[in-house]
Amino acid sequence: MTAPSATLPERLIQLQILAGASVGTRVAVSRFPFSIGRAEAAHLRLADAGVWDHHLELELRGDGVEARVLSPALATLNGEPLATARLRNGDTLQLGSATLRFWLAQAIQRDQVARERLIWGFLGALIAAQLAVIVWLAR
Repeated sequence: MTAPSATLPERLIQLQILAGASVGTRVAVSRFPFSIGRAEAAHLRLADAGVWDHHLELELRGDGVEARVLSPALATLNGEPLATARLRNGDTLQLGSATLRFWLAQAIQRDQVARERLIWGFLGALIAAQLAVIVWLAR
């Protein structure tokens, strides 16, 4: 029995490929567990030398993302051997000849024009009401 996959809203995590056949590619991660490897079933398929079918898996644990090496594959995190580790923004993962950077994705700015107009309109009405009270009291 497999555990249900966890979902992050609006793709908060991204992986940027720094070296390898797909250099420059950015992959948004929104579902966990997220698998990386050569296999057809992998969420991120890498065909680089030294990448195994099921090389690495990212899991959502508590308040962070954890990387776990699968099979007897070799991987490093910031140049150190990796078995299991919690990832931080900017960490570099080396999987065979592929290098990936773990990032928090850019925040999406929502359009606030209507809300700003409503607030400015309310402030204008408040100032007009205050001026009307001042004129009324001055009589």
